Amino acid sequence: MTASNEPLPKVLAIDDSEPIHRLLKVRLQYEPLELHGATDAEAGLRLARELMPDVILLDIEMEGMDGFGVLQALKADVDLQDIPVIFISATASMEDRVRALDLGASDFVEKPFEVV
Repeated sequence: MTASNEPLPKVLAIDDSEPIHRLLKVRLQYEPLELHGATDAEAGLRLARELMPDVILLDIEMEGMDGFGVLQALKADVDLQDIPVIFISATASMEDRVRALDLGASDFVEKPFEVV
């Protein structure tokens, strides 16, 4: 809880890379937020429904359903469609960026990234 008794913002990271989850945890440990993580699309969608996060950080390349599929599932769910999604991906092609934004992503950050 923050000083004003407001709940902390919830961030959900959906990425199949354990090092990315560790990096986010270390870099965001002093920020006033709750960081949650999932390492596959199915778990990520389940957590999104359970947590109703304030923002989702999403990888494109994952086993099974990729990030584009996750984004489409989020945008098709009336309860989840307004959650901002930021892609964090090593795939930095212009086509992927355009597709992500066309599907409703809020932003696109290229890996490796530096959290300052």
